[in-house]
Amino acid sequence: MIQFRKKAIVVDMDGVLFKHSILSKHVGKRATGFVKKRINPYMSDSKAKQINEVLYKNFGHSFIGLKELYDPTVTIKDYCDYVYDNDFISQMNSFEKDDIFYENALDVKRFIERIQMLHIPFYIFSNAPVEWCKMGMNMMDISIENEYILGCDAIVHGEAMALKPYKESYVHAQNHVHDTSGFPYKTQLIYIDDQMVNLQPMINNPYWKAVWYNSKKENIYTDRLYSINDINQLFLLV
Repeated sequence: MIQFRKKAIVVDMDGVLFKHSILSKHVGKRATGFVKKRINPYMSDSKAKQINEVLYKNFGHSFIGLKELYDPTVTIKDYCDYVYDNDFISQMNSFEKDDIFYENALDVKRFIERIQMLHIPFYIFSNAPVEWCKMGMNMMDISIENEYILGCDAIVHGEAMALKPYKESYVHAQNHVHDTSGFPYKTQLIYIDDQMVNLQPMINNPYWKAVWYNSKKENIYTDRLYSINDINQLFLLV
């Protein structure tokens, strides 16, 4: 059994740290638009939406399903340039925020302040670009350095972008955390995600503790998988 000297908190961005219903809908619409553009620009918006939902649910990301089933030439950069273009990111803060956003933002800020007091490293691990994650955190009045944002275009992935649930994305994330935590291969990554498909690749990896953020309150407590349904329950893991 591995004797860990330290923990690092690794958290998914959208749906866990960042809850903004209007922006989430816009991202969904833009993803649908990209799917329509790459498959058949003449199909109806409703059909493109259905295809996008199927791709997302079955492959963990619309791009992955699109590449596997429809267009092998498409790249992650193609997807991000369309869905998360610079104008959209620059306007994020202009979209109306509701009470759920503010409630979650306060909970997240308190949690990060708590683990910082305990000297526990905190990382964002997202399929969105680094700038999207950074802008989202700024909207919640939380400052975070790029070094701690493992977005799809993070420098740790090298020249090629990487997505969950592709294995290389987790390898790059783990290596980066071990290199920056101060205890190489003695740090366990406590990883929280709201998509089970993104947790599955790491469930049997002893360096990762998989935590399913599940709002449906289906509780799971095992050595390999732990579930929470409220961001405040993260305190139980540190």
